[in-house]
Amino acid sequence: MDVMRNRGWQEVLNEVENCDIYWCDREWIKDKFDKKYLPDNMRINHFRNYFEVVIFIFFYPVKTF
Repeated sequence: MDVMRNRGWQEVLNEVENCDIYWCDREWIKDKFDKKYLPDNMRINHFRNYFEVVIFIFFYPVKTF
């Protein structure tokens, strides 16, 4: 979040239509995405299982030089 704030982005809590990125869980996508049209500027996360990203980062081997 700090990186986004440093770039001038703002967190929008209640106005879904007034944002560029909407981070949602898999259930929301399955339930709402077929019924909702997104504006051209809006993006949603594309991870099918977003928790797997965290697991991948946790287990990713780090090389030390």
